[in-house]
Amino acid sequence: MALGWRDRIGEVEYSVRGNFSYNMNKVKDYNGRFAEGWKYEKGKDATGKPVYDYTTDKNGKDNYVDKKVIQ
Repeated sequence: MALGWRDRIGEVEYSVRGNFSYNMNKVKDYNGRFAEGWKYEKGKDATGKPVYDYTTDKNGKDNYVDKKVIQ
């Protein structure tokens, strides 16, 4: 749902907008063991599979490459 208001005062126009949403998901079937919480490991998705490759340059900066680009 989105709500908005537009108006003019003299030569000045203004608008205000906002939105609201509600979503609820249910897991009906799951193969595997359920573990609560979120485990994050750099460069991997929630299942532990690599999402992208990354290298570190001589200045210590990480350079990321999307795995879809190199496959």
